[in-house]
Amino acid sequence: MTCPDGDLGKIDQIYFDVHSRRVRYLVIDTSAWGYGQKIWVPPCCIHQIDFSSKVVRLNLVQQKMLASPAIDMQGPISRLQEGKLVNYYGCKPYWEETHAQCASRYPSGAINPTAGGEPEGHERMTLHTNAVNSSVHLLSTRQASGYTIEAVDGPIGHIRDFVFEDETWMIRYLTIDTHEWWQSETEVLLSTESIDSIESAGFTISTTLGRDAIQNSPVYLDYVPLRRMDETQLHKV
Repeated sequence: MTCPDGDLGKIDQIYFDVHSRRVRYLVIDTSAWGYGQKIWVPPCCIHQIDFSSKVVRLNLVQQKMLASPAIDMQGPISRLQEGKLVNYYGCKPYWEETHAQCASRYPSGAINPTAGGEPEGHERMTLHTNAVNSSVHLLSTRQASGYTIEAVDGPIGHIRDFVFEDETWMIRYLTIDTHEWWQSETEVLLSTESIDSIESAGFTISTTLGRDAIQNSPVYLDYVPLRRMDETQLHKV
């Protein structure tokens, strides 16, 4: 990660929204640069991603980044912590956008069944999955790495990595290690559109696909650009 006035650190992990599958924060480890802190960076602070040189360019100077609010990573990330962070950077809170999108589905004068009267912490259905989740709304790639992928007919592998779209910050695919089940040294791609639920307590991600369909998904090689043909094949599974 680099600022206009110099390098800042390396990406330590990424936090994504379990509801929408969008990347919400990049966490920068600055210890190798002598700063000794973890800095949370929302996408609004990113000027450019240079994939050829593996550099993420920020639009703020080092001093501004280093003075950002600290986040307690020992437990679930609260809205209070996030609010301080986005206010500091001057970003629009993503949860306000999500709320507006949900509200817009109801005609003028119609009653939104999820608005008002719902106790704080009440279990609710997530926006894009069937998982019931009462507290965890952000999950890091480090936390999710190693989660078991549960197909409709049994476990099939573990998450190894994530593939996201740099314009929308949407996680499009998971890369799945299936060698314990299929004795294969390669990883396959699993579209996040097939995710049915994320169970953080059980460390599992359930999918609507069967094991055979996942086994026949395109092989993922991180040194080969993902082609549209591969994506087309995935969505035919």
